[in-house]
Amino acid sequence: MIVTQLILPIKSYQNYTADIWVTGPCNQEAFKWINSGDHWRSSKFSCLYGDKGSGKTHLALMWQSLWQNQSDALWFSGKSMDYDSPYDLIDESTKAVILDDADCIKDEEWLFHFYNALNERQISFLMTGRTPPTHWSVSLPDLKSRLATVSSIELKQPDEETLWAVFQKQLTEKGIRVSEIVIDFILNRIERSFADVTHWVTLLDQHSAQTKRPVTVALVKDLLGE
Repeated sequence: MIVTQLILPIKSYQNYTADIWVTGPCNQEAFKWINSGDHWRSSKFSCLYGDKGSGKTHLALMWQSLWQNQSDALWFSGKSMDYDSPYDLIDESTKAVILDDADCIKDEEWLFHFYNALNERQISFLMTGRTPPTHWSVSLPDLKSRLATVSSIELKQPDEETLWAVFQKQLTEKGIRVSEIVIDFILNRIERSFADVTHWVTLLDQHSAQTKRPVTVALVKDLLGE
């Protein structure tokens, strides 16, 4: 009889500092932009865009950290907005605002007024999304014209070396010890994307914890059905 352990859905700690950021050809431009000081301060409205798992939230949190050294930097999620009055969400001490997953905002009128409120108070505004704002499905003409002025920085598809490093980093954060042979074996069989790497890290973490088996090629073959 195979005995599995019940795993409680406890959220693990994630480190979003610059120290553990993995830089490669796909993201070095965005990383440099976030940390270049005067460059991003001169662009009041900006957007980081890229696929799921590409590091948008990580970079946005680093951007917030840079602002926190001087003033209040507020964080909002486009997936869980309450849509209060934009003017009630910010105050005189606010100098920077991050709207993560901004392309998930459905209320175009609210986003339009939010943009105007930040612009009137000269607050730096960083958004994240899957695509640049000019590609969002927006029907409100005034909002569309404002989004067209936003400076966009892309987090591109990963190269093999960066993907490998991100895979290893995420496994380490989960406390999973895996040989290089296993990582190579997995990467040769999955989609070459940050999102799929993240999916497999979660899958390996849950499966190894439930079965108490180490992460080996044999375990991976079982998960793949080979």
